[in-house]
Order: sequence, then structure tokens, then C-alpha cells
Amino acid sequence: MKNTKQKPVKTRFIDDVLVWVAEITIKDKRGIIMKRLFVVVFVLSVFILLGNSTITHSGESKKKKLYTACNIWVHKYMKCINYKMGEFIPAGTEVSHVKVKYSEQDFNHFIYFKKAGSKKKYRMGFNTMWHRGKSIKDYKNYLFTEKTFDDLSKDMSETEIDAIKQGKIVVGMSKKAVLVSYGRPPEHRTPDLKKDEWRYWMDKRKQKKLCFHNGLTIRCAEKRKLSDEL
Repeated sequence: MKNTKQKPVKTRFIDDVLVWVAEITIKDKRGIIMKRLFVVVFVLSVFILLGNSTITHSGESKKKKLYTACNIWVHKYMKCINYKMGEFIPAGTEVSHVKVKYSEQDFNHFIYFKKAGSKKKYRMGFNTMWHRGKSIKDYKNYLFTEKTFDDLSKDMSETEIDAIKQGKIVVGMSKKAVLVSYGRPPEHRTPDLKKDEWRYWMDKRKQKKLCFHNGLTIRCAEKRKLSDEL
């Protein structure tokens, strides 16, 4: 039996171009060098254009899925500092329409996104004073990822995973788990993640300090709570 499997679109197109090259070469030997140069440039241009997008057999562009890289709290004035107020969109939630735009009305840059399958649009503001040395595009990459929740929580303990799902920080969590639960601490107070003290903003006024020892959360000296939640 003959193999009826079709070649990929890109391969079939290049085959057609090569046939066309052979035909014009046989029909007219005059100026053959110029024609070959033209063909080489043409084929290379097409190859570059095709290489810039992933083409399926149906001719449609295949987009990679994006997910929230951490819990994102939802309220009226959402910002990249990620105030821990109200309900949150869980880490690992599939999202779409992730874009960075500048608002002339607010004189600020914003990250826009939607939960996959939802029409509701979310907007997160970016304050350069809170995120020194970082850009809004950096934060777009911090907040959204191609990793699923299973990928994000790989090698984490059940205690860490439960805390993340509740939007909490408990004693014994790794820095990786803290970043998935709370996101990044703002750089103006925590410029180096290698340090053993991180500061988060729970709202506009209330802060929370996290302390680490050997990469795991511990109770800061001034705290005297009986529960494991920090």
C-alpha cells in the first residue's frame, strides 16, 4: 500500500517552489544566474516568515496556554503589588488575552487578562516606585506562566500545597511555595529574594514580614502566635 500521509504545509510549499525553480530553469537559460539569485532570496524570505509562526495542517496558528503563576487577589484596585484582600484567582488558573497597555486616562501601564472561558476582564496597575529595577513586562512574566499548577507545585509537600490553595503562608514553607501563594514581594522593601526577610503588603497600610531560615519560613522573633499560620 502507498503511504497516503500528507506532508506538512511548510514542506509541501517548499516542494512546489523547487518544482517552479526547475521549470523556469529549463525554459530559459538566459539570465539563469539572476533567476537563481531571485529564487534563493524568495525561498529564504518565505522560510523566515513560516518559521515565525507554528502552522498546523488546517493553517491555524497554535497558541500556548497561559496560567496564573501565583494566587492573584481580586478587588477594585488590583495592582502588581497584589494586596491580599478579598477573594483570589488560584495559582494555576488558565487565562487568556494577557496584554500590557498604557492608559492615557490614568497615565499608567496596566496588565489586562481574562480567565479562560470568561468574558470578565481584570486589570492590574504597575507602580515603578514599588518595583524598582523591574518593568511591567517583567511582572507580566512573573504573574503568568506556561506551567500548570502541578508543574508549579512539583516536589512541594501536602502542607505547602494546602496553604497555597488557601492563600496562606505557614511555618516550614519553601521560598518557591511562598512565591506561588503570595507572588513576589515588592522590590522597594525586598530587593533581594536571597535575603531571609521578605515584606508583603496585605492592603494599603498593613504589612506582613516573613522570616526564613535555610530557605524555609520560620516564626519571626516578635511573633508569639500558637498556630502555624504566619
